[in-house]
Amino acid sequence: MGITPKLDGMGRRIAIFGGTFDPVHVGHIALVVALQEAHKLDSILIIPANQNPHKPKSIPQEAKHRLAMLKRAFRDFPYCQVLKVELDRAGPSYTIDTIRELKAKKVIKPSDTLFLIVGEDQLEGITSWKEANLLPKLLVASRQKNSSAAFTPNFEVSATDIRMRLKKKMYCRHLLDNQVYNYIKRNKLYE
Repeated sequence: MGITPKLDGMGRRIAIFGGTFDPVHVGHIALVVALQEAHKLDSILIIPANQNPHKPKSIPQEAKHRLAMLKRAFRDFPYCQVLKVELDRAGPSYTIDTIRELKAKKVIKPSDTLFLIVGEDQLEGITSWKEANLLPKLLVASRQKNSSAAFTPNFEVSATDIRMRLKKKMYCRHLLDNQVYNYIKRNKLYE
């Protein structure tokens, strides 16, 4: 997996998809496919957060497990790249810091058009994000059937619900990629 090079000399269309992905599920996968097709994205950078600054009391599953699950979930998507840039930093993960780091490492180039994938539920508070005025154009994902979100598909799968279902030993195969489900079971996560 890597970032697709453009051969015509023009910049690439790159989207950043961040979150705790605790765990990554079929809603995340469906969203990535729909956004890539709808917006002709050359690359989607999937970046798991070390700690969500908007949920400071929430302690996600260990980073190594979330990273392993993401790599399994997006293994067949050549336009997706799972990056651990936020997992390598201590403390809360701020999107603007990640963007700066990716630009400094030349993962994102000045000629690229950058987008940020966010959930519709994040829109209300996005102005409180660190340096929100510097964030790139938003691609909004909705969970509601009658959403006002502009142009993305609905996905009603919730990582919170999946964690609860796994804890109660309820059926979850319909909500998770098969390799992700097997990884969760093998490592006894969310029990």
